Amino acid sequence: MKALFGIDKGKMAEKAALKFLEQQGFSLITKNYRNRRGEIDLIVENESLVLIVEVRYRGHSRFGLASETVDARKQAKIIQCAEQFLAQNPVNKSIRIDVITASPGSSGLKINWIQDAFRA
Repeated sequence: MKALFGIDKGKMAEKAALKFLEQQGFSLITKNYRNRRGEIDLIVENESLVLIVEVRYRGHSRFGLASETVDARKQAKIIQCAEQFLAQNPVNKSIRIDVITASPGSSGLKINWIQDAFRA
């Protein structure tokens, strides 16, 4: 998923998603959390909520929407990974799994925030 000049579009989308979430009042707990079960792109929080966020980039919709790439298998991996993170880092807040998609827009990346995208 490399672009011209070595810019990774996926990392660019994650940065844009984090900036967007920070503008919504969230702060970063961690990014690219990995364990043997998978990876979570972003984990953020505000006063009452912890978000587990999957970020997807799609340059065009010719092969489908970015959100469609978060299939049942990917959802299961995210859930398992999140369960392990939360077992190691207990929180006293509500937890939600969101998906943020990024695609090229007229003035940078267009962000689409799918709240409560799927449940554990």
